Amino acid sequence: MIMHIYSPLEIEQIAASKGMSVNALCKEAKVARSTFTRAKAGETQFSGSTLKKFATVLESTNSSGNAPQ
Repeated sequence: MIMHIYSPLEIEQIAASKGMSVNALCKEAKVARSTFTRAKAGETQFSGSTLKKFATVLESTNSSGNAPQ
């Protein structure tokens, strides 16, 4: 099975479609905002664990940007 690795831009777009800013996503995922900025600039790549943190937050966030209670 081939897994798609999402780019920072794709992650940003998914977050926006759920009403969530990158700042909020990073805070909720406990990932430094600078890590996201550096990846978006092409200076680094997300680790598998960072991608998993983003996925966990995005999967649990509804379209209004709120995690279910």
